[in-house]
Amino acid sequence: MKYNLPSEIHLAPEIYLALKFIGVRKKSFFGALTLAIAVGGVALGVASLIITLAVMSGFQTEIRSKIIGFNPHVIVFSPTTPSASEKILSVKGVVSARPFVWSQAVIQSKAATYGAAIKGIDDETTSELKEGEVKPGRELARSIGVSVGDDIAVFSGADGGGFGAMPRITKLKVAGFFETGMHEYDANVAVASLSTARRALGLKGDDVTGLGLTVADPDAPTLVARGIISRIPTAQIRTWQQMNRNLFEALKLEKIMMFIILTLIIIVAAFNIVSNLTLFVSQKSRDIGVLKSLGMSPSSVSGVFLCLGALLGAVGTFAGSVVGLAICAALKKYDIIRFPADVYFISRLPVRVVASDVLWTVCVSLLITILATLLPARKAGAMSAADIFRYG
Repeated sequence: MKYNLPSEIHLAPEIYLALKFIGVRKKSFFGALTLAIAVGGVALGVASLIITLAVMSGFQTEIRSKIIGFNPHVIVFSPTTPSASEKILSVKGVVSARPFVWSQAVIQSKAATYGAAIKGIDDETTSELKEGEVKPGRELARSIGVSVGDDIAVFSGADGGGFGAMPRITKLKVAGFFETGMHEYDANVAVASLSTARRALGLKGDDVTGLGLTVADPDAPTLVARGIISRIPTAQIRTWQQMNRNLFEALKLEKIMMFIILTLIIIVAAFNIVSNLTLFVSQKSRDIGVLKSLGMSPSSVSGVFLCLGALLGAVGTFAGSVVGLAICAALKKYDIIRFPADVYFISRLPVRVVASDVLWTVCVSLLITILATLLPARKAGAMSAADIFRYG
């Protein structure tokens, strides 16, 4: 290149000139306003995208923790014999195996009658329960209007009776309540010890619904399921992921669609940058002519405006990232937003910032803004110095 810059400048010429042009732009109120709007649009899009993805990730994590906190990681429906249980416990990754019973029944109190599931299991949830005692979910207790010490009647299928036979009726005492934070369970399940649930549901001997397994890695229950199948080929197994596949696939699809939709905000903001740079190229045509007359190549002139657009996009992306992460931190720390648990499964807004989501947002924002500057940058590089000075 034939042109020289001051010796104290250590930046690339294109970046230096881009910074100088931004400084000149700030001297004009209208120019500064349009520039702020363009940068603010990018920041708004990035912040919205980060917050939305954090909330969607929070929903997935919260629902996952509720599901695997109340349900077994893996359920073996058959075989459930003691010998089969020993083989299952020998599989790598299996921490514990507990028999359980689960069946639908009708619960009646003095105030109301309600359909619910009875779950019988001997674990920490039911360890303090005595024979004949039950723990309904807190929302279920509210629905039937019971408190600790009240009696309820459990109606289950008749013992061997056919059509028209009277149902089995068992009287149980409410000894407390459980609360998972997930409305689906809190409003539709009552837990009891294994023996109490067997008696209430009319099961005989050692009958169980299945074996509930706790595994070392809840995110990889399929590996344990394959290990069980290798030892017991006839085993009937379901993992928590299989039983809730539709729910998590829907959440995953919703997260992808929200990413695509909110990316449109960044695209609209990028159009503002395009219009700003196009107008700026027209306003600085004489400066471009001077640079070209000093020997700057068309690609270097284009590089100046490409750097200018990239700087604007970077500032907007950085500002949006800071604002988005700050709002996520506030939502996580303070219980600002609450909503009906019966509609959204959970009662508070969960927020989980995933580094990969933030990185994707930043990269997509920078890519969009850089691509948006290509057209005005190319226009600036294609301008002829002779035509600029001839036609003004």
